[in-house]
This record gives sequence, C-alpha cells and structure tokens, in this order.
Amino acid sequence: LRMVGEIDRYGHPPSKARHRQLETIYIGWNWKHPQGEWIKLNCDVAYKESMDVAGCGGLFRDLNGRWLKGYPQKIGACDTLQAKMWGMYTGMQMARIQ
Repeated sequence: LRMVGEIDRYGHPPSKARHRQLETIYIGWNWKHPQGEWIKLNCDVAYKESMDVAGCGGLFRDLNGRWLKGYPQKIGACDTLQAKMWGMYTGMQMARIQ
C-alpha cells in the first residue's frame, strides 16, 4: 500500500492515443544520507532462475546523494546471500583502493 500511495502522489498525465509522454516514477525512495563527510555504498543483487545465474552491482554516493561511481558484476551460479556478499565485497575492495 505504501508503494501505491507513492505512485499516486506523482500523478499521471492523461493518456493520448497518438502520443505517450514518458515519466520517471521513483518507487520506495528511502535512501538515507550518511552522517558527516562519509560516502555511502549501496549494493543489490539480481538472480535469473531460468539460467541459474546471479549478478550484483553497487554505487557510491556522497552525503548529498550524488553518484560518485558504481560497478556491475556477473557472478554465475549462487544463491542470493552469496550474491549479496559478493556485492558488498566488491564494493569494499573498490573503497579500499581509493
């Protein structure tokens, strides 16, 4: 229900038969700013059951939410927890190098 309320808040333009206007709707935008001068790493995973393949990705944002850099990574066959751990590990390795 919360997601539906957020979608309704943004409204939708009236549909036209010949011309459709596209818009971006952010669903569940609940990113929280890091404290102080910290940089925040967010990562997520995806799994395609039919191919038994997983991947992960992440991004670094500053205290204002601006994108600094990100990464995608194909993992292969693994479960969701392993994919999430790979995503965090890859992000931490990137952070350590900088």
